[in-house]
Amino acid sequence: MMQALALPADVRDLTAAVLGLVVLGMAIDAVVRRPVVELTVGRRITRNSLIIASLALLWLLRVAGMKVLL
Repeated sequence: MMQALALPADVRDLTAAVLGLVVLGMAIDAVVRRPVVELTVGRRITRNSLIIASLALLWLLRVAGMKVLL
């Protein structure tokens, strides 16, 4: 649709990155609020941190243009 509106490639890339950042924020929110079995606080924080770090890494790869994983 953005090509049909004749928007420059830079604007399309920026829009895709911002929308991806919104999706990343929603995914992080889902990770933090998800119901989990009873774990110790340290283990829950570690698990959440690893999941959030992997989501952030996927977003960074997407922004960098490496669309292999997505």
